[in-house]
Amino acid sequence: AVATLRRALVAAVVAVYAVRMSRARLATRGSRLASRAMASAAAVGEPELVVDKRGATALVTLSRPRALNSLTLGMCNQLLDLLEEWHGESSDVGAFIVKGAGGKAFCAGGDVRAVWEAGREGSPTLGTGAPGIIPADFFRQEYLMNHALGTSRVPQVSLWDGIVMGGGVGISVHGKYRVATEKTLFAMPETAIGLFPDVGSTVWLGQMPQPGVAQFLAMTGARLRAADLVQAGIATHFVPSERLESVEQSIVDACGRDPEANTQAIAAVLEAHQEAIDTSEGVLTQNADVIARCFTQPTAEGVVEALAAEHGSEWAAQTHAALLKLCPTSIKLSLHLLRNHSPDLLTCLQMEFRAAQRCVSGGRDFYEGIRAVLVDKDHSPRWSPAELSQVSDEDVAQYTAPLPHELR
Repeated sequence: AVATLRRALVAAVVAVYAVRMSRARLATRGSRLASRAMASAAAVGEPELVVDKRGATALVTLSRPRALNSLTLGMCNQLLDLLEEWHGESSDVGAFIVKGAGGKAFCAGGDVRAVWEAGREGSPTLGTGAPGIIPADFFRQEYLMNHALGTSRVPQVSLWDGIVMGGGVGISVHGKYRVATEKTLFAMPETAIGLFPDVGSTVWLGQMPQPGVAQFLAMTGARLRAADLVQAGIATHFVPSERLESVEQSIVDACGRDPEANTQAIAAVLEAHQEAIDTSEGVLTQNADVIARCFTQPTAEGVVEALAAEHGSEWAAQTHAALLKLCPTSIKLSLHLLRNHSPDLLTCLQMEFRAAQRCVSGGRDFYEGIRAVLVDKDHSPRWSPAELSQVSDEDVAQYTAPLPHELR
């Protein structure tokens, strides 16, 4: 009976995904039901996502504090359901706030350990984008969620009161308002685990006005604090952590059912609660000239050479040493995606989905990176290829070639 049920679930998944979803209906309930069947085990136990509706404002709490609120497939599906509901004609939700439980993290990323475990089991369709296995379903649903958030007409306020990394960036950076506090620690550290800055990051990184900053963040996975986030425009406001409860209540009091009116009302609330922050001591400001000289080089090898030539900069020496420890293929892939990015979020996510599926196909650096960082925790990955010079442009280009099963 169990085997019959499993075959039926897989068949349902394939049937649903065989229908080509149009761009205007990326968040359809059918696709979510298909992938939710694959993640039913995550539905037991404590709720991973807690929704508290206050007036016309929904307060969404990412509630996996022991895992630093990392995103699961079930959480992505639930958020997609909520967004569809809030955009319905009968919805009375005019704004939503997203925050993390536990006091340490907003969201530390996606549950890549689950992807790693499922991918190691192997599948004939691994790396093709075909539905029915977690390495495809997780990234597909996460990226669909990123798109739904980025195109939502209901204003989103994300309270970055702690760690914001990877999938935590994707669940918030495309929203209207991103509030940093003195506790914020922000990064896209994927080159340390054999991936690349995804979840639509090629869009916002590609829009960075400061020379070399996008390449610096993508290649190194550098950690940023509030001063850098405000200076770079990644965070829209800085509010001390102790004021966040007041911010939440003020937004609830100010917002009605009209999303357009709420956008302005929320801006006024955040302006009233924000505090000026000195950006002069930030990493990006302090090292702006070095970043511009080194990270605007046309190749990854050129970046490394330029950093090595900065003899008077201790920061450049440290960055050079750190860069040499990261995945060479991921570094070059990150640059490739940035240079070929589109300002359109969907187009970027489709390209990222191709690259993500190639990363999780058998024998790739992703499995070694997760082993070294999250499983054995020896932090001594053995990358293959081990040197930037061994990764050709042709190798990198294959990561973004069309898939048999594209993101649609």
